[in-house]
Amino acid sequence: MLSGFKQVFNRELIRIKSNKIYILSCVILPLFCIVYMATILGNGLITNLPIGVIDQDYSFSSRNIIRNVNSNPSLNIICKLNSIKEAKKALQEKRIYGFFIIPKNFEKNASAFKPTTIPYYFHYALLTAGSTVYSELTKTLRTISFAPSLTKGLALGLDAKSIEFSILPIKPIIHPMSNPSLSYFTYLSSSFVYILIQILIILVTIYCFGTEWSKRTTGALWHLSKHSTLSLIIGKLLPYTIIFFTVYVIANSVFLLAIKPSLAASTIIHMNIACFLLVISTQSLGMFIFFIVRNFRIAMSIGSILGSLGASLAGITFPVNSMYEPVQILAKALPVRHFTLIMQNVIYGNNHAEFVFTEYIILFSYTVLPLLALNIVRKHLNVKPHAQTNEI
Repeated sequence: MLSGFKQVFNRELIRIKSNKIYILSCVILPLFCIVYMATILGNGLITNLPIGVIDQDYSFSSRNIIRNVNSNPSLNIICKLNSIKEAKKALQEKRIYGFFIIPKNFEKNASAFKPTTIPYYFHYALLTAGSTVYSELTKTLRTISFAPSLTKGLALGLDAKSIEFSILPIKPIIHPMSNPSLSYFTYLSSSFVYILIQILIILVTIYCFGTEWSKRTTGALWHLSKHSTLSLIIGKLLPYTIIFFTVYVIANSVFLLAIKPSLAASTIIHMNIACFLLVISTQSLGMFIFFIVRNFRIAMSIGSILGSLGASLAGITFPVNSMYEPVQILAKALPVRHFTLIMQNVIYGNNHAEFVFTEYIILFSYTVLPLLALNIVRKHLNVKPHAQTNEI
């Protein structure tokens, strides 16, 4: 068994070195994902989103409002527009992501304590940009709206604190947990890099078995493994396991230390264990898909779909518990979902491994999947050695 494993392992190493597709998929693309996700969001915060303004009042108050909005680091007024038609065109062309209107007689009405409005529009088809423009404009303009009440109260002889309490009787104190800087890098980049790489893992796994199948070299592979299915599977996948696990260790070093430089060594160890289990569980899922389907193209299509769904069903951007019941079941069937639960508990929740022990067990249990299809594997690999002897 050991000699069969060594022969299959050495043969697979030669294939990896001589095949540009493997080098691209196993080394270059994963490292590119790490660099890309580490740099895509810059400092981790959305800043200087371009917006516009339609000033119909041309007063001291309107200029003061424009200065206040422009002082918000998330927004940047890049143009003053003349009409709503012009503003909507700029919005459709994505030159700006929102605009607000200061109506005519705004200062006059505000000084006379008459009701007045500042309407604003934003591009909500782009969810992140739209929600940022909405929240920041709302926050800034709401602060400005208190000015007339403050002026009136001071004129009546009230002190500023009493006026503030009458306007805002309940003052919230916000404490963002696990991401106090409100950085997109913390919960997006550091999470998506693992998901992107697991897509490559499942596709490479299906590809390495599918090429053997399509080129009819399974007989030679079966002969090299000394007719041992376990030696064949482990020897063939172990090189990829080592490569992808090394990539994940690099990702942990880059992203975890960037998020929390003071992370305990035990936390990084837990994450490395979780990454190793993610690699072998995803490989097992890929093998299971191919062994059951036994069609290279269809298996690659299914692997692509399931790998891509991991980005949504991992529960990073949208809570899985709020999805439809069938979708929740599908999410639990993907290894990346259980890995995400481990990551969120170990890193952001500062919990120990025992809190997610069940998820560790589930990830490891995926290795049973190929064993369920062993009869199919043996049936299609157990051929006479001389029947298929061509090598890749």
